[in-house]
Amino acid sequence: MNKKHFIYYILILTTILFWSSTFISTKILLEDFKPIDLFVYRFVLAYLLTIPFYPHFHRPESLKTELLEVALGITGGSLYFLGESYAIKYSTPANVAIIVATAPLATIFLASRFLKSEKITKQVTLGGLIALAGVIMVVYNGIAMPYIEPFSSLLALISVVSWGFYSIILKLIDSKYPTAYITRKTFFWAVVTILPLYFLTKAPFEPALFLKPVNAFNLLMLAFFASTMAYAIWGKATLALGAAKTNNFIYLIPLFTLIESSIILGEPFSIFAVLGAVLILSGVVIAELSRSTK
Repeated sequence: MNKKHFIYYILILTTILFWSSTFISTKILLEDFKPIDLFVYRFVLAYLLTIPFYPHFHRPESLKTELLEVALGITGGSLYFLGESYAIKYSTPANVAIIVATAPLATIFLASRFLKSEKITKQVTLGGLIALAGVIMVVYNGIAMPYIEPFSSLLALISVVSWGFYSIILKLIDSKYPTAYITRKTFFWAVVTILPLYFLTKAPFEPALFLKPVNAFNLLMLAFFASTMAYAIWGKATLALGAAKTNNFIYLIPLFTLIESSIILGEPFSIFAVLGAVLILSGVVIAELSRSTK
């Protein structure tokens, strides 16, 4: 592993840390906001926060590039979060988390199908399956597994496939502009594509809710750290390392969330969580060793 790739791995882990904390922030914010409202507020703020990093606006480079950027906004924004949020609404977070955690596997198979540079190997598949087993144990965490409703499972699977295509489309973007600009365009189209549903279902706007310190802090956490910074970092890492390789690290999100929940919310740690953590780390290492020896 060269020094440049090592830096990308550090950036990926930083992104995973941000994303794992969103479960806690979202749980707190949903006490005052509806899922769609929270999505719009988060990504409008994220869009505005990206402007200082690249304070330039450009005409569309080409119809193809603009359509790909619209697709990024849908697959990595509106469709992904809509499926995930409403899956949780009709089921339990544990069930949805297990299904959504299969996103790296979906990305591997989709990337091997649509990207010539992304080849699947038996070792990558093995690593992914081991990590997935670890995710199930972490989410299970010693609690009886509830019934998985078909409708909520379908919504969660939509998110899984959506993220897989987001990772692939990100590799297909041929833009002369920096990642910060592409990230901002992604946020823009994510908001635009969800606005029709937002106006149909939105709750009355209450400015006082934004003034509550806990809401302001967690909304900033979601908009800046988990969106503006994380998406930009993830985009750079995906372009440098490949969609399948970067997406394997998504398996670490339940592990990080478990640790954060234990520290912040006082949620229990069980032997299932420890064993799951070992499986997750082992699976990621196996998959990465396979790809790094090419």
